[in-house]
Amino acid sequence: MPRTVYFAQNQAAAGTLTGAPVTKRAEFIAAIPSAVSSNGLEANGLGHSVPITMIWTGSAGNIVGVVKGGITMTTASEAGGLFNTTVGGNVLLQATLDFYIDFATPISAFGCYGVDIGDTVPYEDVGSWSVSLRDTQGFEETLSVPHATPGSQGNLLFWGFIDTTKSYDRITLKNSNTAGMQYFGFDDFVVADANQVQPIYWPASCSAWPGGNAAR
Repeated sequence: MPRTVYFAQNQAAAGTLTGAPVTKRAEFIAAIPSAVSSNGLEANGLGHSVPITMIWTGSAGNIVGVVKGGITMTTASEAGGLFNTTVGGNVLLQATLDFYIDFATPISAFGCYGVDIGDTVPYEDVGSWSVSLRDTQGFEETLSVPHATPGSQGNLLFWGFIDTTKSYDRITLKNSNTAGMQYFGFDDFVVADANQVQPIYWPASCSAWPGGNAAR
């Protein structure tokens, strides 16, 4: 199939980076034939307002994404059930409304951790997360994220996709709670361009594959 979606959620994460989402993220990264990078927003730090620029390693230079919409930079200590997932880091995106990432170089793979998605404590209204993909021809489609609703406070999920036939210039992360009373957290974004998701073919005489997809 041209597009493969990767999803796992741990309702018992309790604000820690553990369980099936960690395994699923590793599976997602391993399925991309070329090396990719992860952006945990640590280079941006706190105090950055929208728009926020994010940078990844592409097949021919950097992939640059510009984030706009209903988000703020925050830390776990400021954000209730939200928590950082970058090892050694403390920054994440807090979203109360829809936000989007525009890519100067179109991408064919995208994934990130979602934290505290869909919980209703201590004062939040229920909300669900979906993802809209706009391809380079301008066609847009929305994919649901099958997370639990309501979810537990401090839960963790990973969602991502790889598409070997299409590229996308905008990814919109949508919050069904349009009143801004459902706080979602996002961290450790991984993207890849069209060349990075294509299979690498080695001559039959090669006795071993080069090592390492790790990103990463």
